[in-house]
Amino acid sequence: MHEESFYFSFIKPSPIREVFNRISKDKSIINLTLGDPDFDTPKHIVDAAIEALKKGETHYTTSYGIHELRKAIAKRYERLYKATFDPEEICVSQGSSGGIFTTLFSILKPEDEVVIINPYYVMYPSYVRIFRAKPVFVEGKFENKFKPDIAEIEEVLTNKTKAVIVISPNNPTGGVYSERWFKAISDLSQDGHFFVLHDEVYESLAFEKHYSISQWANDNDHLISMSSCSKTYAMTGWRIGWVATHNPLIDTIKIAQNYVNLSLNTFAQYGAIAALNGSQKSVETMKNAYKQRVNYTYKRLKDMGFTINEPEGAFYLFPSVKNIAKSCIDLTYALLNIAKVGVIPGSAFGSAGANNFRISCATSMELLEEGMNRIEENLDKIMKACSVKNLSRIDFI
Repeated sequence: MHEESFYFSFIKPSPIREVFNRISKDKSIINLTLGDPDFDTPKHIVDAAIEALKKGETHYTTSYGIHELRKAIAKRYERLYKATFDPEEICVSQGSSGGIFTTLFSILKPEDEVVIINPYYVMYPSYVRIFRAKPVFVEGKFENKFKPDIAEIEEVLTNKTKAVIVISPNNPTGGVYSERWFKAISDLSQDGHFFVLHDEVYESLAFEKHYSISQWANDNDHLISMSSCSKTYAMTGWRIGWVATHNPLIDTIKIAQNYVNLSLNTFAQYGAIAALNGSQKSVETMKNAYKQRVNYTYKRLKDMGFTINEPEGAFYLFPSVKNIAKSCIDLTYALLNIAKVGVIPGSAFGSAGANNFRISCATSMELLEEGMNRIEENLDKIMKACSVKNLSRIDFI
């Protein structure tokens, strides 16, 4: 009989992927689960990767990325945030998730603590537990758009705190953290000597202004930025991200990267160079499309009676189930069974999301309209079904 690895006791399957996998085979369902852009990667990026293949760029590179790509990433930080990084202070990773993993790999030891804002991106706690460290949760509140005050972060800090992770624009809430908040967490990290890990994968999708932790990095080497090409350039399948910091830790991250990924996809790196150095018109086009979709969906849900925060960025909405259902699980089942609309229960993102559900607007306006129509037309039935005891035990597929 097969016995699982010791480390599997610290992780769980992604609930997002579990829901997606269960419903993806049924084409009658409007699938609003994954955060995967429906746009194709812009042509000039694809062409650059094809050209690299034709030139024979199919061999190993350094495990931390080719110099030209790291140089392009550095230029991007300078252009957008006036943050100056040497290419040697950047490690290319397998998406921003890969960058977070290798960074935690590099800084954590058993019994260390990592502060995670709840609700959270589903992978964060498992990443921490794999290294036998302890995730410490700070619960965000709906009325504050799930963004805790710095004082709430400060309350949970101990001499074991090794890092604070923040994702802004946020998955799952769509919230965007302020300049004042980032300045305060930067100051706090200098005093407390812990790292701030800023997951900026949705940085191009802040509807007003995005603030990057890198803006304070020139004066503070406890700040680490992670981002990627995934959402900005519709390159989720290319798996190109990066880590940037002035801390000498970057050399350890590069070694960790070598063990996690011996070499990144070579021709994809050339595509990423074209993405970063080329025209950014497609970035603005996609951002405007997402903003239109999110605002449309927000208005439709609000008009139906859902309690919901006004969107600030990314392509997610995180409505409350208040006045509609007893729990996010019940509502998820009812939406699926009755309206044939797939969403993610908020409890997948931590206890603070237990009264919410996540809708991804990374799909066409046509499908969003159909999904909202289905919910509105069946709302009375959905609410009635959610009043049934143990609804969530019904097998929905």
